[in-house]
Amino acid sequence: CTVELGVVAGAISDGSSAGLLYVDLDADLNTPESGDGILDWMGVAHILGIAGANDQLAAIAGHRPMLDVGAVRLIATNSISAPEQAVIDRLNIEIERLAAVVDDPTAVVTRIREWAKSFDQVLVHVDFDVLDFDKFPIAENTDRRGGLDMSSLTGLLGGLCDLPNWRTMTLTEINPGHAPDERQSFQRIIEMLCEVLAGTHKAPSNVRFE
Repeated sequence: CTVELGVVAGAISDGSSAGLLYVDLDADLNTPESGDGILDWMGVAHILGIAGANDQLAAIAGHRPMLDVGAVRLIATNSISAPEQAVIDRLNIEIERLAAVVDDPTAVVTRIREWAKSFDQVLVHVDFDVLDFDKFPIAENTDRRGGLDMSSLTGLLGGLCDLPNWRTMTLTEINPGHAPDERQSFQRIIEMLCEVLAGTHKAPSNVRFE
C-alpha cells in the first residue's frame, strides 16, 4: 500500500489539490513507533505526516504533510488498532466504516460526492483485503473475513470513479498465489474493472494496467 505515497506525490506535483479515498479494511495509520514494522500498514500515516512517521517517506512530495487530514477519507475500514484509533480521535479523521458501506452504499457515495467537490482531483486507493477472503481469496492478507463481496466492491468503485473529478484508481495487495484459480480470479477482477470504468461519466483515455 505504500505505493500510494508515490501516487499522491505525483498527483499534487503541479500544485493542484487532491482528495484521497482509501478503500481498505485497515486504517494504515501505524508508524514505525506504533506498528509492527510492516510499512504496508503505514501508508495513511505517512501521507498525513503524523508524529512518528518516517521523515524521508513522509516528505517525498517535498513538503509534510502531503495531504491535510480533511483530504483523506477512509472507506470500508473495519480493523483499527488502539494507536490508530487514538490518531483518528485526535485528528478527527473521517471514516465510512465497513458496516455503513454494506448497509447503504448509495448514502456513502452521496456523502463522498459532497466532500469531493472541494478538490481538483480525487484519487481512489483499493486494498484487496477489503474483500471477504472466504468469498474471493486473492488478497495478501489471508485472515480477513467479513469484508465486501465482489458485487459490493464493484458498486462502490463504480460510484467513486463516477465522481466528475476522479482521476486515479490504485489496486494493491493482490497475491495470485492465494487464488484457487489464478486465471479465473484475474478474469473476474478485469471484468469488475471494465464494469466500473464503463459506467463512469467518461472513460479515461489513458487507462493502463500494470
